[in-house]
Amino acid sequence: MVDKPSGVLMHRTHPRPQVSLHEMVRRELWSHPERIDVVHRLDRETSGLTVLGMVPAASRHLAMQFAGRGVAKRYLAIVTGAMTDGEGEIDLPIGHAVGTLVRKQQAVHGDKARPAVTRWRVLGRRAGYTLVELTPDTGRLHQIRVHLAHLGHPLLGDKLYGPDPRWHLRFRAHGWTDAMAAALILPRHALHATHLAFDHPQSGERMAFDLPLADDMAAFWNGLP
Repeated sequence: MVDKPSGVLMHRTHPRPQVSLHEMVRRELWSHPERIDVVHRLDRETSGLTVLGMVPAASRHLAMQFAGRGVAKRYLAIVTGAMTDGEGEIDLPIGHAVGTLVRKQQAVHGDKARPAVTRWRVLGRRAGYTLVELTPDTGRLHQIRVHLAHLGHPLLGDKLYGPDPRWHLRFRAHGWTDAMAAALILPRHALHATHLAFDHPQSGERMAFDLPLADDMAAFWNGLP
């Protein structure tokens, strides 16, 4: 179990040098002879709990739990706008966005859409923002981000599903700028993996892990009037 910082890739995606969680863990456990497997992936900007395996059999067991929806996952998010108090469920299929300039962009009812369900619960509202707890029952690419944007409440700081997806391309080309800061406020999308629970690969014991809200998200939220 690893607490992934925001801004860190799960694994290298390009031959050039990149900081990745996989490499960071390998360096920390340099004396361990076994390979290290990325079992559960988070977006680059998403922070919080994720799982890496050090024994192939355990990695396969954990991967099967994720694929079979045997893992309980919860996230905390700060979204733009005041969501209605209470809780609800978003049951809308997600597929590849059509006509986009961003290869990985997804959309509700997109091309080859597959079922996607996200449950949400409002934890608080302040100054035009909402703190939300989210439980994805499926694991589609960018699922939480796409569902919240479809509701009209995109994640704070989301460059792809926020006010203008061109911010994503500008960020890749030029990095973080003053104009981007004025439009997006937070330098990363405000999504944090706060809870994971699964069965131990050997003993079968149910294990649960929890993290508080990430420091940067907590600082933003607590600074609101």
